[in-house]
Amino acid sequence: MKQEVRLIIGKRSYVAKTASIIRNITASFSSGVSVRQRACVSITITKAYGKWISAQRGKREMQGEHVLFGNKTDEWSTPDYLFEDLDKEFGFTLDPCSTDENAKCWNHYTAEQDGLQQDWGGEIVFCNPPYSDIGKWVKKCYYESLKPGTIVVLLIPARTDTKWFHEYIYHRSEVRFISGRVKFGSAKFNAPFPNMIVVFRAGGIAEKGRNK
Repeated sequence: MKQEVRLIIGKRSYVAKTASIIRNITASFSSGVSVRQRACVSITITKAYGKWISAQRGKREMQGEHVLFGNKTDEWSTPDYLFEDLDKEFGFTLDPCSTDENAKCWNHYTAEQDGLQQDWGGEIVFCNPPYSDIGKWVKKCYYESLKPGTIVVLLIPARTDTKWFHEYIYHRSEVRFISGRVKFGSAKFNAPFPNMIVVFRAGGIAEKGRNK
C-alpha cells in the first residue's frame, strides 16, 4: 500500500506506512519523542488510516457492480426468484434497462435504445439499473411513475445516505428492505451491500408501505 501519513512534531518529521502502522509505530520515532507524544501520534495515524480505509470502501461501492463483483461488466441480471415474486404481485410489462439475453419482460430497452430516453407511461415497470449510474435511473423512475397508470418497481442498493434517496425516494415511495444479501446473475458471491425494493406509484405512497 502506497498510502502514507506524515506527521511533524516540533522540527521532526515522521512518515508511517499505514498498512503496517500498528506494528511499526514505536520504531518510527526517535528517542527524543516523549511517551505522551508517541501516544498522540499513534492515535492520529490510526484515525487517518481508518478514514482512508472507509474512503476506499465507499469508492469501491460507488464505482459500480463491475468493481464489487470482480467483473468488467455493469450488467447483472436479477435473480429469478426475486423477480418472479414481484412479477406475481405487479405483472410487469416493461424492463427499461437490460440486454436481449437477460431481459425480464418481452417489452424491454437495451443500452443502445437507452431506456432513460424512452417513454414509460402506462407501463408496469421493473428496473434493475446499472449501479455505476443509479442517480439518473432513480430520477427517471420517479418522474415516469407520475404518469397515469404507471407503476415503477426499482431494485437498487439500500443507500439511504445518498442525495437521490432523499430527493426521490424518501416520503415519495414504498420502500421494502431485502433481508440478507442478493446474489446477482452469475456472480460468485452475494452482493457486499444490502438491497431494497422501491415502489413508485402514480397515486403516491401506498398505505401499506408508507415511509415513517
